[in-house]
Amino acid sequence: MKLLLLLNLLFWPAISFAQHDFSTKCEIKHGNVYVSGTFDEDMVDCFMNAVLVTPKLQKMHITLNSPGGNMRAYHEILKIIKEDKRFKTITCEYCFSAAAFLFETAGLKRIMRTDSLLMFHQIRFVVNGQVTVDLLEQMMRELIKDNEQISDTVCKNITIPKEVFMKRITRDWFVDAEMAKQCGMVDRVYPAKEQK
Repeated sequence: MKLLLLLNLLFWPAISFAQHDFSTKCEIKHGNVYVSGTFDEDMVDCFMNAVLVTPKLQKMHITLNSPGGNMRAYHEILKIIKEDKRFKTITCEYCFSAAAFLFETAGLKRIMRTDSLLMFHQIRFVVNGQVTVDLLEQMMRELIKDNEQISDTVCKNITIPKEVFMKRITRDWFVDAEMAKQCGMVDRVYPAKEQK
């Protein structure tokens, strides 16, 4: 029984993650911008177009369902949210990596379902091809700076000290709705069957 429980705890996030569709799309229904997919240049375009086609809406909500993506896209989407004052709330379905950071740093009222999941890890970069030592050093400095800045922003809104947060995100840190509520990462949790 203990082995089964341990295996369930170890593999539950991976199993849950595998069951969800993360194809890139932005749909708008009744003021809700549903964002699904990897944070990349296509997602930025999709999100920007969704915002542009809704000029008459006074109040908008974002629902995120994303496995994360690159930080350039995160910064672009965050900029759009900050500039467009119509966004009031943000809901996390499955928010991993850059999506989890967006959920925490957008400055909106944060909502999660009881079956939702956040996942944080340190910002990483991928190197393709050959790079010089100077370029690698520059990338490392930027990476450290980005990790510090985003952690500072997240930790302003949560009850966990920055040192503890930074230590937890050295590995993938999965946070369910109950833990998110305890840590001050979410403003409201609602049952999975209830509509927000």
